[in-house]
Amino acid sequence: MAKEFMDHFFGKTQLNLDDIQRHKASNPPSLADIPMKISAKWPDASIIKEERQEFEVIPTPQIKQIEHSLNFLIGSTYLMGGAVGGLTGLYKGIRKINKNNYTSKIKTTIILNHVLKEGFVQSNTMGVIGLIYSGVYLLIENIRPDCDDVLINLISGTATGLLYKSTAGIKKCVQGGVFGMCTSVIYSVYKNFKKTESIEQEGT
Repeated sequence: MAKEFMDHFFGKTQLNLDDIQRHKASNPPSLADIPMKISAKWPDASIIKEERQEFEVIPTPQIKQIEHSLNFLIGSTYLMGGAVGGLTGLYKGIRKINKNNYTSKIKTTIILNHVLKEGFVQSNTMGVIGLIYSGVYLLIENIRPDCDDVLINLISGTATGLLYKSTAGIKKCVQGGVFGMCTSVIYSVYKNFKKTESIEQEGT
């Protein structure tokens, strides 16, 4: 009875699978019949803001050369102080062991102690002097970039001597300033000589 009801409700026509496949093969669906849905959402260009730096510092070749020279100066003064201190310590150690009769191990220990102590002290001293000189030089260079290089060296050397000996009294402070000025003059002459020599080599 159920079969008769289903035949009456749906009809007696049965679907043939072969006919359906033939129909699909003869009438393929087109792109217009396929529903397409784009789920990607493009961001709104109005909410995209270009971030820019307020201050952009572009190092010029001159600034790079100055920084390289000052770094070289600080390192050179530190190493030079270490070398001078080591030689001074060696001299003091030899003088001390000659006055007394020590064994070979004690003599070696005394010499090493003097060399390391004097080398450490002198290298730190010269490194601080080079650091003060570089700081004053950069300060003047930023305040007056059109100032002559020789004048900047003279001011930096004098100020370095004054600052380094500022706690030793007025007399020592003046002596330090004079010594710094003389040292800066020698350094400026050497620097100009090397610069002239390099220009002549490039010209030839």
